[in-house]
Amino acid sequence: MENREILKANVKKDDKVKVGKKELIADSVLAMGFCVLAILLGTKKMLFDTYPLAFALLAAGTRHTPFVLIGLIATSFEGGEISLIKLVGAFIVVTMRIISRLYFDKSEKRIACDALGTSVFAALFSEHTYLRIMSGALGVFLIGVWRIIAGGFRFYDLFASIFYLVLTPVATWLFSWYFNFAEKKRREKRAFSLSVTDERLYDVSCVSIICALVYALEGTSFVGLNVSAFVAVLMTLYACRRGVLYGIVAGLLFGVSFMPIYAPAFAFCAIAYASISKLSLFGGTIAACISGLIWTVYSGGFTAFSGMFPAYFASSMLFCTAERINIFDDIERFFEPSEAPKDNYSLNTVIAEQKSSFQEEKIRSISESFSALSEIFYNLSSKLKRPTVLDLRSICEESFEKHCANCENHELCFGAEYGSTLDVMKKITVQLHSSGIADERKLPDSFKKKCYKLKPITDDVNRSCAIATKKAFLNEKTEIFAYDYDAISKILNDAISENDEEFKIDASMSKKVAHAIADEGYGEHNVTVFGKRKLRILARGLDLTDKSSDISSLKKRLEDVTKTSLSDPDFELAFGSVNMQIEAKRAFSADAAFATAASEGESICGDTVSIFENKNDYLYALISDGMGTGNTAALTSEMCSAFLRNMLTAGNRMETSLRMLNSVLRARGSKSETECSATVDLLQFDLYSGALTLVKSGAAPTFVVRRENVFKLASPSFPIGILRALDAKQMDISCEDGDIVVMVSDGAMRGGDECSYLTEMLRDRELAREAPSKIADKILRRAKAEFDVPTDDISVVVVKIRKDLCNW
Repeated sequence: MENREILKANVKKDDKVKVGKKELIADSVLAMGFCVLAILLGTKKMLFDTYPLAFALLAAGTRHTPFVLIGLIATSFEGGEISLIKLVGAFIVVTMRIISRLYFDKSEKRIACDALGTSVFAALFSEHTYLRIMSGALGVFLIGVWRIIAGGFRFYDLFASIFYLVLTPVATWLFSWYFNFAEKKRREKRAFSLSVTDERLYDVSCVSIICALVYALEGTSFVGLNVSAFVAVLMTLYACRRGVLYGIVAGLLFGVSFMPIYAPAFAFCAIAYASISKLSLFGGTIAACISGLIWTVYSGGFTAFSGMFPAYFASSMLFCTAERINIFDDIERFFEPSEAPKDNYSLNTVIAEQKSSFQEEKIRSISESFSALSEIFYNLSSKLKRPTVLDLRSICEESFEKHCANCENHELCFGAEYGSTLDVMKKITVQLHSSGIADERKLPDSFKKKCYKLKPITDDVNRSCAIATKKAFLNEKTEIFAYDYDAISKILNDAISENDEEFKIDASMSKKVAHAIADEGYGEHNVTVFGKRKLRILARGLDLTDKSSDISSLKKRLEDVTKTSLSDPDFELAFGSVNMQIEAKRAFSADAAFATAASEGESICGDTVSIFENKNDYLYALISDGMGTGNTAALTSEMCSAFLRNMLTAGNRMETSLRMLNSVLRARGSKSETECSATVDLLQFDLYSGALTLVKSGAAPTFVVRRENVFKLASPSFPIGILRALDAKQMDISCEDGDIVVMVSDGAMRGGDECSYLTEMLRDRELAREAPSKIADKILRRAKAEFDVPTDDISVVVVKIRKDLCNW
């Protein structure tokens, strides 16, 4: 049942493969050739009036079996009489082959139907070689039984049956190797290859079929030319192209098939040709002709010479001419299955290649982002696992206070000469910070002479510094941070799922686009539409006849159908087919700018602002406010910004990136005496769809200006790095043309939650007409003016959105 389903699948109309004109002609020639061979073998009686070679050919064939059957049936009507034995025997063999293929053969050969339908026959007659041998043997056995019964149980018919049962299976086995490997070669085309053993079997099978042809042609003449001898000599010389040994063996076998007494003549032809042809092709063929005729005269006399000379001469001259003009090479190339041209514009191939390239680029970007983050954390940890300068200065002061309190020079060192004492403390601090150890030998000699406790002081400083370094190393978790494997797993899963979504074919939209292209007069074609965010259209087989004008109407029509802003179509000619690719372009654009100011008394702003795009056509704006002010806050916020920028640039999702950042900050600050947390105010804008997403973790409200209205979007949450679970709130907005998004840090919000001054500013339509950089500067100046002494860092980000309107 399983194999019958296979055969049904093979004859589906949709499964047809395109076959070139050359393949059709070559297959037709072979089909007619085997039909003629079947006729010749079916009319050539062997011992006891048998036809074992004809039935062996019928049992061994694959795709050309029906043509062999036709030839054998034709011989059943030889001489105007019907030979029921041959007719019934042929149908018995074919029937047995079909039954064995359907019910006994376990192999599966799914071969699509070609234009001739011969691949259907290849699937139907592709059973195992041993099953073919059994079918042929059973068929001739039934023929033999019929003959014995119909002939009155004569010994003659018994011997005929035995002859059938011996020769038919052997010939079937020999013939089958050619058909098996020919079918494999047809399927695999240029990839076809044989082992040494298989190649020998293939050669033996080819020689066996030619021997059958030579034997079947015996006694046939054409205008005085012995056709059988002509074919035998020609094929012997052809075999010499593979080497002299091939020629000798083939010559002997062809000679035995033609007439055993002349077998040495063909072998001598091969030897003579191989010996002289390297010097002269014509001389080699003449030598082959002469050497063959010499043996013919020797064995059969001058009577045999007159009968064989035309065959020797004609075959030698034909071979010489064909070899000189490379006809044999052309014939081999003609029958060689040509490699189907690689259709670089096959829709499935293009989609698969783009999908693979997209995923490869995504994984590479993720890898690069982790590599960059690894370097950032390594450099950061090398700084954080050492005590700070302030800590080292405190260690020095404590050590001096401890050892100098009861010293007789205390009043002098911490009185009149306090300046030199402070200078020594500073030098010790610098030594600790640069090399990690205080060396009394490098201190001023004047101080060493008056301070007899300097050695205990430096020893105590070094011991305290070592304890502080160990404590900092144990508390610093950034270097030994064990990656959040769940988050990394999610990153990889996100990459794969996003890849699948972006290359999922939209069948319904594909049909609509196909109709639209046809309506524009570009003819019938294959169309595939895919892409969740970035829509892509691939079309094959477009007709550009009389399409000399621009393609703007086609582009507008497709934009109407897809409701998407599209790029200009790209047309390309490949293998005689005009193909088109067109994809969505950004429907939105955004101008973004920012302004920052440090709090009063600080030279460094603790906020970090970052605005960037990634390869997936997302715009990001980020304000990270490190807890506190100055260097400590700046360090934390810069780390948050660097982490998120790398992760988001690689195409990772915001939620997963924030979860990993939360783990990093908690690992660093879980046992630290200083707080390690930061607010995160993150904006993601989809430049294709206009979808805007805000993620806030302890961040100040964001303001959206739409025409005359100002909307404040706030979401109470904890800064990142405080809680074990990520506490970040997400808000989604669908943007419109002209929208302005204003993000601020909490330094601009100390006027209360309402922040009336900012709302008032944003309602001014004159302000909305200005560039984002000017808007950001004005808001920053106004925020600083609202407070006499700014005690917190202030950051402002302004994103101005524009929509590229298309005809729909």
